[in-house]
Amino acid sequence: MKSLFLTLLIFAAGADAAPAQTPRARQQQPASRASEHLYRMGDRSVSIPPPQGFVEASSRSENVKKVFEATEATALDMLAVHVSAEVMEKIARGEYPELEFYTKVSVPKRLRSVEQSQADFSNIVSYVRANNAKVFDFKSPEMQSQLKHQNKSLSELLKEDTRFDLSQPVNLGEIENTANSYGVLLLTKLKIQSDSKQLEKVLVSGASAVRVKNRLVWIYTFRTFNSDKDADILRDFTKRWLADIVRANVN
Repeated sequence: MKSLFLTLLIFAAGADAAPAQTPRARQQQPASRASEHLYRMGDRSVSIPPPQGFVEASSRSENVKKVFEATEATALDMLAVHVSAEVMEKIARGEYPELEFYTKVSVPKRLRSVEQSQADFSNIVSYVRANNAKVFDFKSPEMQSQLKHQNKSLSELLKEDTRFDLSQPVNLGEIENTANSYGVLLLTKLKIQSDSKQLEKVLVSGASAVRVKNRLVWIYTFRTFNSDKDADILRDFTKRWLADIVRANVN
């Protein structure tokens, strides 16, 4: 479980490297409002409403979908990617701006239909809190193997050699710790090098889990870090969104 928690973070962060470089493709039409926020998880549907001011992007742009799928771990299902409405308008016009503020939602394939009790969720939170350094060890052999897989997938998608790397993260503390939601805030330096692009930036990232309708969903939020204000913005943003997701799934 701890590896899945980190794998989602590592792969979602890497997707920031590629949108401006992907081949141009016809954009998809937006999904219908009635269904675009619902995701089937076994015998029930879970609602993941977009954060305020954001829209789901992978159903609207084939390029966005390809990039995030290329950087997804094979053990995971990507459910949603969110960008601001303004950024989505640029993408729809054929522009591919660097992502400064975005989200990703995923679920482990083997847990998609599995009941998650309150005790199960509490055990996950307890493990993460007790093993913080181990859970967020980007230099572990397991995580280095995941990075190698991501670099290969991005290189194949972009048709050029691409290398992506993350520094060891700095833990900025917990975002939330409730009966059905838990998250931490991390600060990480991101480096991407390819034949046509070099990028180095600092990201503040929210790595969170929510339990809704007895299903476990991983919620990741990302923002380019320029000052402490960006960390405060992302913490507040993530906390509000986690509450919105839990509220949207109360029958």
